[in-house]
Amino acid sequence: MPNNNIYIVNWGKLLNWMLPEMLRKPKLLAFMNALIFPIQLLHIDLLRFKKQKEYQLSINSQVCRLQALLNDKYDSGQRRLYIDDGQQGNEVFIFTDAENSPHALFIALENNPLYIFNDYELQGTAAHFIVFIPNALNGLLNINELVSLVNQNKLPGKKWQIQYF
Repeated sequence: MPNNNIYIVNWGKLLNWMLPEMLRKPKLLAFMNALIFPIQLLHIDLLRFKKQKEYQLSINSQVCRLQALLNDKYDSGQRRLYIDDGQQGNEVFIFTDAENSPHALFIALENNPLYIFNDYELQGTAAHFIVFIPNALNGLLNINELVSLVNQNKLPGKKWQIQYF
C-alpha cells in the first residue's frame, strides 16, 4: 500500500517555515496566504484526480469489480444491476480427431436430424455474460455510456448483452 502521507500539506505551517522570522507579520502572512490560494486549489484538484484514477485502476474484468462499477455509476442506492453467465451452447462431441471413428448420428427412420456446426459458424451467437438492468432504470441511464464502460473493462473477445428484468 502506498504511503499517502506525502500528499498531506499543511499550507499555513509551510508558509510559516518558508518566511523568515522577521517577516512574519499579520499583513504579510495574509498576503502570502492569498498568493498560495491558487496552489491550494490545484492541490485539491490533484487529490481529487488521484482518488478518481485509483478507483479506475481498481476496476478490472472481474465480475464483482465490473458489477460494482455499474452499480456505483447507475444505481448507487439500491445496487440492483448484476452480471450473470451467458447462454452457453449445447456442444455435442461426436468424436475427436484422435479417435478417427465417425459415428452415425441418426437413422433415416428416426427422422430426427442433428445439425453440426463448426466454431466459425457459432461465433457471435452466444454471449459470455449478461448485464441485467432493472426495468425501473430503462429510461434513466445512458445505454451508450454503459456499453462503453463495459467494453472498456471486459476481457477482449468476450461477448455480452443487456437484458432488462
